[in-house]
Amino acid sequence: MRNNHQVIKLNFVFLVILSLVVIVESIYIIYIIGRSTPAGFLSEKDSGEKITKIPGGKINLILEKGQIVKAGINLNAQLKFSTGEPIVSTDVILEFNPQLIAISRITGNENIFEQILINQEKTTDGKIKITTYLPKKTIKGEEVLATINFRLLRQEPTEIKIAFLGVNHTTDSNLVSQATLTDILTEVESLQLKP
Repeated sequence: MRNNHQVIKLNFVFLVILSLVVIVESIYIIYIIGRSTPAGFLSEKDSGEKITKIPGGKINLILEKGQIVKAGINLNAQLKFSTGEPIVSTDVILEFNPQLIAISRITGNENIFEQILINQEKTTDGKIKITTYLPKKTIKGEEVLATINFRLLRQEPTEIKIAFLGVNHTTDSNLVSQATLTDILTEVESLQLKP
């Protein structure tokens, strides 16, 4: 009986030591993984070579050329995007002060997407959402997404802002990669209006 008790005690000690070894190794592996850089993502300093960055995307709103920014005059701006890789859909949220800007019309570019949804329900709150999907062709590079017709209501500086919280946020404006179906938007340029 005493031998059985000693065997159980030795097995218990062995299991405790084995468990501690597994825990220490797991912590070490997590530490190493956290410090290491995956292959292909080495910095220039680490590899000594120039590294090509993963392509991202940009959305910008640009006033059409030759227009004078003045209260009461109809103005047109182009909502553009550019990407380094094909995309399958977009979400663009425009924010503006409805006391200073009146949006008259938004015309989506029907040559690039089958579906263009323009949600103007919150225009009185200063928000418009433009959603596009089902591309008609491979969409890569620079394209005009929509043309926006608007007026300044008062002679005061203002902007039409493109909502962007940062990379990988999905509640703001987005460009969705065809390959990964993830947001690749990295930069926006809002329209500054200075009458």
